[in-house]
Amino acid sequence: MVVRKALLLTALILLLFVFISGCTSESFGDVTYDNDTGLKLTVINNGNPRDVTLQVTVFDLSNFRQVEIERIARQVYLKNGENVFTIKADLERGQYKLYLYVLEDGKRNAAEIRDINVL
Repeated sequence: MVVRKALLLTALILLLFVFISGCTSESFGDVTYDNDTGLKLTVINNGNPRDVTLQVTVFDLSNFRQVEIERIARQVYLKNGENVFTIKADLERGQYKLYLYVLEDGKRNAAEIRDINVL
């Protein structure tokens, strides 16, 4: 009886995990910087196509500090699958931290922090 209850509880927890893990339909892929074009961001959409806000906050990491230097928000259309966006940003040589967000109706659907080096 105890084993049966434990198995049932384990099955319910696994089922709950499957449903929870599917809640975020967006994720970030490659993030690169080019001096001519700026930031190139890949967003993977596993949900329905829709309009969202893509926000990037850029922090300069020079001199052992983290200073916000730019916050960029753009309305974009996410098709299903891989989406590549170019965001104009003029970054000098150095290390930066990027806070990446996908926002929809005031809610944060996806967020990641990435470090990049500009050569």
